[in-house]
Amino acid sequence: LYREQPLPPAEQSAVDMTSAVLKEAHELCAQHDCRLVVAFVPQKFRVLRRFCQFPPECECRNWVGNDLPDRLREIVRSISADAGFLDLTPDLEDAVKRGVMPYYRDDSHWSEEGHRVAAEAINRYLRQDFLSAMN
Repeated sequence: LYREQPLPPAEQSAVDMTSAVLKEAHELCAQHDCRLVVAFVPQKFRVLRRFCQFPPECECRNWVGNDLPDRLREIVRSISADAGFLDLTPDLEDAVKRGVMPYYRDDSHWSEEGHRVAAEAINRYLRQDFLSAMN
């Protein structure tokens, strides 16, 4: 299991570094007449925690999430209005609601179904984005 936890202050430098890298990526995209789109890929626990029932003695009951997707969304917005952001968490959660397991049961990686869900979400996002740019 990969524990999700609040971001400690020491990791703020990693968030700052990510911001700088995304800003540079956006500048490179602009130089080459393309658009930066950032996709947030959630950890398994972020997606599945709402669907789990933990026994009282289980350590996972005390795990709490963090605001990393919101932070990344704000970083992308602050870089440019034309930079895109897609959080894959809701699509993966919807898959679980439909009985689809997007992760391998004994691993933190996406299953074939998880890859399909992510690909469909990214495709939908890009198609909507392209259509709105055409109008």
